[in-house]
Formats: sequence, C-alpha cells, structure tokens
Amino acid sequence: MHKKWSIFVMVSLLVLSVSVNKVQAKSASKIFLHYTDDATKKAVKGVTFTLNKVAGEGKSGYVFTKAYQKNKVTLSSDDTLKNIQIAKQLEKVSKKGIKRTTNKQGKITFNNLKAGVYLIRQTKAAGSAKNYQKIEPFLVYLTESTKKVTYDLTAITPVTMTVFG
Repeated sequence: MHKKWSIFVMVSLLVLSVSVNKVQAKSASKIFLHYTDDATKKAVKGVTFTLNKVAGEGKSGYVFTKAYQKNKVTLSSDDTLKNIQIAKQLEKVSKKGIKRTTNKQGKITFNNLKAGVYLIRQTKAAGSAKNYQKIEPFLVYLTESTKKVTYDLTAITPVTMTVFG
C-alpha cells in the first residue's frame, strides 16, 4: 500500500511540474482610437482608419513584413519626428489593411494584435467628417507586454484666409 501511494505521489508531482512549466500563450494587444472635434469636444463619426503591420519583433530589433522590406528606413520608437517622417513614407506603399470606421462616440478598436510596429492612416471621411483636416499617418509600437494603447485624436477644421487688398 505504501509503495502504491509513493508512486501516486511521484506521478502527481510529475504531472504538476509539467503543467506548471507550460509556456503561457502570448497575449494580444489592442489599439483604441478616440476622435473628437477640437472646438466642441464632440465625437467625430464616419472617419475610416486603416491599420497595417509594418514590422514584427525579431531577436535583435524589428523585422519588416514582406510588404515593407524594400523601404530604406530604420525604425525607432524613441524619435517622434523621425517616426512622423517614416509613417508618411510607409503610407505611400501601403495598400490593404484592417479598416475601422469611427462610431457615433468617435471610437474604434483594433483587436488581437501581436507585438510589432503598426501604421495607422486615415483612408476615408464621410458626412460631416469631411469638414476636418486629414489626420497624418502615425506609427504604433507594441511590445509583448503591451495590453492596450489609447490615442485621443483631435479633429481640426481647416482655417481659410481671406486677403483684402
């Protein structure tokens, strides 16, 4: 009886150690966008944004996806000005992507994203959203530890100048 109990305990410990040592699945990240009017602070509905994965995480930095491999740029999450320039350059070669349109609360969400670098660009505006300046493309850097990223975007009405003379 004692021998059977010892074998049971040893097998139980082995099973327990196997289940404890399983690698946890990497969690997915989310990007939230909230788009509001600069003057009224009201939500802007009907703006379509497109998300493209530009690069994934490699062992020694970011590795461009196939669609972006020909670009001669270096990604850097620390340099905001450089990232604006890179986003504009990458926008020129971007084609398809994941499209989302702002709802009546001015919100959209991109779900189930893996670590990497993403380009977000405004691709369409409908209804009263056409009255605002287009949002410049921008890059979002997601790491394995990123759960969610929220961007508050501000819609600005273009200024018109009248010259009297």
